[in-house]
Formats: sequence, structure tokens, C-alpha cells
Amino acid sequence: MLRSELLATAMLRSSLIRGNRWSTPRFSHLNRATFASKVEGRVAKIEKKQRERNRVVTPEAEAGRRRRFNLVLGVGVVVLGTNLWFMTSSQPKDPAQEEPSPAAKTFTESTMNLYKRLPLGLISSWWGAITEIHVPPFARNFVFGSFAKMYGCNMDESADPIESFPTFGAFFTRKLKPGIRDISPAEVVSPADGKILHFGEIEEDTVEQIKGITYDLSDFFGEDLHRLRKERRNLDTDPSRAHKKLYHCVIYLAPGDYHGFHSPVEWSITDRRHFPGHLFPVAPAVVSRIQGLFAMNERVVLTGEWKHGFFSYTPVGATNVGSIKLQFDDVKTNVRPKLKDKHYDRHYENVNPDKGDCLGFFHMGSTVVLIFESPDFQFLVSPGQKVRVGESLGQVKKDRSLDLSQIKVIS
Repeated sequence: MLRSELLATAMLRSSLIRGNRWSTPRFSHLNRATFASKVEGRVAKIEKKQRERNRVVTPEAEAGRRRRFNLVLGVGVVVLGTNLWFMTSSQPKDPAQEEPSPAAKTFTESTMNLYKRLPLGLISSWWGAITEIHVPPFARNFVFGSFAKMYGCNMDESADPIESFPTFGAFFTRKLKPGIRDISPAEVVSPADGKILHFGEIEEDTVEQIKGITYDLSDFFGEDLHRLRKERRNLDTDPSRAHKKLYHCVIYLAPGDYHGFHSPVEWSITDRRHFPGHLFPVAPAVVSRIQGLFAMNERVVLTGEWKHGFFSYTPVGATNVGSIKLQFDDVKTNVRPKLKDKHYDRHYENVNPDKGDCLGFFHMGSTVVLIFESPDFQFLVSPGQKVRVGESLGQVKKDRSLDLSQIKVIS
């Protein structure tokens, strides 16, 4: 239909419906002008949509579209690379430098309020979406190989070749070759490949996340779960209960480390509590500046019992590491929006991992926090030490002798 026909039809239809308005001598001219301009605008929109439908994309337009896409992709890669470089370079090169200097201070309340307003959760969600983008087979060796070379990934340990990973997510959650890790006969072994940040005895329900920087157990577990743990301990009839104490150990996984996390002991997992929380970075330089960081970040707290009493195992999320996948649970992390001051619980039946069993994966490096009850416990590691899955973390002092014939191999 021609433009003049559309205009005439629309004006005739309106005059029949609203004839009384056109009959007013004083405003008839204004009404006709206003209505005509509206009809012309509507017709122009219809014609524009029709032209877009019939438009043939020229090679020049397609080239311009690709340039814009490559620009956006390039900016994203630069931002990601800068973030990963900061995460890696902020780690102390010398284990002796692991403890913060006395001059180091935690962020002030105003700085933390500003930090909390940063869209770190949104950025992590975007990164999660990027890691699921399909990488063409011809580009995988270059893309994944460059990342592996930049961050020191040991691809010789991967169960699958590098060109078999369709996405970054699959690359980050790669599995180990069978038998590549020996499991120490020590009572507690390392749950992940990474660096020891801090460990020690927990006194007065306060945990040191790094020397001089603490958080409360009630904030980490939730007030009700912490109270229930103390009540269970009071009901414990074990004669050695009076000699049991709480201990903790924190292992930091860098971007280049194997991202699977495993069971450090043989135990029974009875409950899961998911705290959506924040997604602050967990690099040592940041951990030493944010008071109670592990009790604020998104985390999945697994609690249960081992042979000496209470045992908890907590994968902690971080910036670009919101996605935590469990092998035995479909818990959804890094999902926005969720209330940061709420938690989501689940009870388990018959979840009894053996020492060395894989429990899940991080989509990038992050942190594992162990908090457990034990008689007089001796750690056999030092701050800043690199450890791998299955290596000894420590043992009860009365069982100091290790039988090497008991070493188990991950199958």
C-alpha cells in the first residue's frame, strides 16, 4: 500500500470515529495537523521495518559487524588477562613473605562498602558464560595452549588431550590421568593442588585466615549450625573428648593449578549449606587486607563426621570463580540474583567419600578451607608450601609413624 493511501485511510477512519472533534471550528486545523504528524510517524516506522526485512547485507556491512565483534572480544580478553595476571603476580614468590608485614592494614569500612558495590558477581557471571562458548577445533591448541603456557598448567597430567576440550569450562575442569597421584597414609591429606595459606589451632571460635586477620566461626558456618556443632560436642561420650580441639587449614588454588578438589580423609558428609555471598578475589594479597573474607564470599559448606569427630570442608568462590560443581549434588552457584545474607541447606544420606575421592571442581582457581576436630594434631606443612592432591597435611601426634606400604593410588 502506498504512503498516500495509508495516510488517507488512517485519516478517514479517525474522522468517522471522532467526527465530533473535527467539527469544532476553532481546533479543527490543529487536530488535523497533530493527527497527520502522528500518522506520518507511524507510516515511517512501518516503512523502516519493511526496508530492514528486505535489506541485503553487503560485504562491507558484514566486515564492519565482525570488526565490532572482534573489538568487544579483544577488550574482554585484555580485561581477563589483566585480572588473571593480578591474581598470579600478587602471590608472594618467597614462602617467607607469605605473612603480611606489620605495616599492612585491612581495608577501612568505607573502602569495603565501596568494594561491595563493585559488580564482581555480574562480572563473574559474564565470565561463566564466556567459559561455555564453543572454541573451534582448529583454535584449541593455540587458545588453551597459550593459557597453559602462561599460567604453568601441567597438561602431561591431563586425562584428555588439549584439543578435546570444547570450551574453557571443560579445560578448567579437566581430569587427571588414573594413578597420577599417590595418597599418603597420613590421617589428613591435601584436598587440592595449591599453596598453603594458613593453618593452626582455632581458639575461642576465632579463625585466622592469615596471620593477624581473623573471622568468627558463627559467621562462617551460620549461627545455628555453629551452635548445633557445639551442642553435639557436649553430648559426645568419647573419653578423649576433653583433649579434642578444632584445627583449620587453607589451601589456595592458582589459575594454573589442577582445579579438582578431593576428600582429605575418610568421612561421612551429612549436610550442605550454600551461602551466595560476595565474590571478592582470594589471592593472598587480598586475603591479607579484607577482614573475614572467607566468611563473606560465596561458599559451599560441607559438614559431617570423621573418626575423630566434627569435620567440615568448604570450597570458597572468588571473582571469576563463582562456579563450584559438586560430584554428588546439583547445587547452583554463581547465580544472580540471590540474597547474600541467606543460605540454602540440604541434608545428605549415604555420602561417604574415601580419602582421595574427587568431590568436585572449580571453574578457575580458588580456595578450600578445612575445619576439623581432632586430638592433639600436628601439621606437617609450612605456610607458602606448594602441595598436591594426596600429599600429607598432618596427623594426630600419637600416630607419628607412617607405613609407606599403605600408600593409595588414585584410580
